[in-house]
Parts: sequence; C-alpha cells; structure tokens
Amino acid sequence: MVGSASKVLAISAKYGIGLQGALSLGANPDQISIAGGYWRINPLVLSTLPSTSVTPIPWLIKAIPSIIAR
Repeated sequence: MVGSASKVLAISAKYGIGLQGALSLGANPDQISIAGGYWRINPLVLSTLPSTSVTPIPWLIKAIPSIIAR
C-alpha cells in the first residue's frame, strides 16, 4: 500500500512487514529489524541502564537479514 512518496506499507508472508514513514511499534525488540534487516536492537540495552560516558552500549547491533541468512 502506498499513501504517498514518503508513506509506504509492504507485507510479505516470507519477509514480514516493511514500513516507511512515521512509525510507532508494538513488538518485542528481538522482532524488530532496521535498514532491511542489517541492524537489530541490542538486547543489552533492555537489561542494563546504559550510559555513554561510563559504559558505552550501542543501541543497534549488526545482523544478517533473514532474506540472505542460511
């Protein structure tokens, strides 16, 4: 579905849901991938109180997209 050039919704049984535009999510962080599946939310940010000055914990971690994973 295309609402405009900046608002798009694509749904696939194999690859899930692709969204473009303003977004609000209701899912567990391990179910969310960003930038085509190349990035995921780091699970450590959910188990600790990160501080960029004391213990820098990255918000995103590299991942392999499910479309190319074997």
